Amino acid sequence: MGRQRPRGCSSATSSAPVRGLRVLSLPSGYTRPTGSRSCQEATVLHGLSRVALILLLLGGCGEDPAPEPAPSVPDGQDVAADIPIQDGGQADVVGADSGPDLPPDISPDGTTELPLTYHGQARAILDQRCVSCHQSGGAAPFPMVWEPSEWAEGPAWWTGMAMDSIATGRMPPWSPEPDCRPLVGDRSLSADERATLEAWQDLGFPLGDATEEVAVEPAGPDDVEPTLVTDAGAPYVTDKSKPDDYRCFLLDATFEEPRFARRTRITPGSKAVVHHVMLFLIQENKVASVEALDAQDEGQGYSCFGGPGVSADFIGGWVPGTGSFDIPEGTAMEIPAGSRLVLQAHYNTVYLDEDQEVPEDLTRLAMWLLPQGEAPESLLWFKPFVNWQIVIAANDPASTHEKEQTFPWNGHVVGVGPHMHNLGTEIRAAVLDHDATETCLVQIPQWDFNWQQIYLFEPGDEIFVHGLKRHHLTCVYDNSPENQPVVNGVQTEPSEVAWGEGTFDEMCVNYLLITAPYEGTLHACGNFQWCVEQCGGDVGCAQGCMEGTGFTCSGCLNEAYEACGQEHCAEVTEEAISCNEGCLSEELDASDCRVGPCRDLWQVAHECIEDVMFTEACEAHFGPCDLGP
Repeated sequence: MGRQRPRGCSSATSSAPVRGLRVLSLPSGYTRPTGSRSCQEATVLHGLSRVALILLLLGGCGEDPAPEPAPSVPDGQDVAADIPIQDGGQADVVGADSGPDLPPDISPDGTTELPLTYHGQARAILDQRCVSCHQSGGAAPFPMVWEPSEWAEGPAWWTGMAMDSIATGRMPPWSPEPDCRPLVGDRSLSADERATLEAWQDLGFPLGDATEEVAVEPAGPDDVEPTLVTDAGAPYVTDKSKPDDYRCFLLDATFEEPRFARRTRITPGSKAVVHHVMLFLIQENKVASVEALDAQDEGQGYSCFGGPGVSADFIGGWVPGTGSFDIPEGTAMEIPAGSRLVLQAHYNTVYLDEDQEVPEDLTRLAMWLLPQGEAPESLLWFKPFVNWQIVIAANDPASTHEKEQTFPWNGHVVGVGPHMHNLGTEIRAAVLDHDATETCLVQIPQWDFNWQQIYLFEPGDEIFVHGLKRHHLTCVYDNSPENQPVVNGVQTEPSEVAWGEGTFDEMCVNYLLITAPYEGTLHACGNFQWCVEQCGGDVGCAQGCMEGTGFTCSGCLNEAYEACGQEHCAEVTEEAISCNEGCLSEELDASDCRVGPCRDLWQVAHECIEDVMFTEACEAHFGPCDLGP
């Protein structure tokens, strides 16, 4: 799901762009710390993959108005051991046990005077704003947790790099526009916090006494061990000749009784080749089909594109920048008895060096489940709202695409997950009431593919949606020559880009996190009958109305219409199916064909099928779609 933007050193330091490197501009008056290296020196010493990390963290070289965060460190590399430290690593470094007299200051709670040291004030800020990513197993390339051995001979090796990134505004990463709505886990630094850290840096990063520490609960995963850790059983090595390889892995875990997940975490085995991962829940009636797909493919897992090959529920994923997904208190995702889990991994090797061996990957899933027999107050669903029709013209620096869709179910929105690829520059989603009143869901004015995540709303700030409200999605893209990827040292030419899951395709999606009381009224296909009524019986219009429910509903409805129709309206259904088979292409899927070229034929089939679709005659087909009241 994305492409890398062109990166490289300026002409002053290198005669050719360096693939995998983003040039960063420095603030006016900034002086690079003693011991930092020029772009050429870093390239010679560390190679392309490590140059990106060092330059991004130390401030970069050259000019670039749109800095990006540091990429993840390739697997198996020790960042601390690989960063050159000269004379303690910083100018005017003060040792952990020495230094000038420190001025007293006020603690974060405003009640206690504490010295301006790591333990006195800095640690509380870093733990709250940085450690959610910078911890073992987190999204960041190195930890920033308290480790006494790192301070034994002076400031920890990462202090100067962290402060340089804070000074340039690259860290901590927090993309949403604050005026849209308050969100849980805001990592942005306040002016006072930033000033405190800068003053600590000016003093040489003194350590202080651990007894001075102000206890702050670090954001991020706690110490509770996951209930379940599972994977595909064996590693997979992607084919380097394929620019994009989509592979599905049926995980070993099985569920003999219903369970409820409170937290999930997906950890790629090799971030160097894993572009993104999606987690699907396979209902019991589809498990045999997935097992057959897995058995038919001789390799580890099976080839798949767009999904696991059957109707399934999306329940989580991993993209660059994500860590654990913590579900709101009192809420959980249901895993029905007899269901299985499938991980779909998108592998991309286009940015590996030509002579670089493809690393093997064994992506793992960790889940925190409620105790057996315990149920939550509410259930949570991921529901995607998608604009499939995006077409981004070549050379267009501000291609804007908007789409409105009616909510096909009732429930509370408790979070969002906006998603585009690397041409994306801005994304915004809002709820429109029946009187056109707008409520902002999320706005990211400077989209960065490397820092995307699920954003949860503050407790009590949920938004109730229903069939009289609409979801409005806006996606903006830059397809100018300057924003094209560099492949094998050559910047590509702009071309028309459309929706797709390939590395050089684009997307325009907003996943809504919807909750409803356990045993509540949120249905897989929600207000299907309401959509049909609103569309005056036009099944093509009704399918468009239902688009927001995503793959689970549309796939279930498509299969049910075909099966029920073949039994009770054979002639007209076969004609519509034949039209679909001739329509399918890389650009059009089954749903596109039903609402486009084959719409009239499916309308005739629907008018026949609707007489039996809610009767016992077709209960076996439409029942699993959970059409609601």
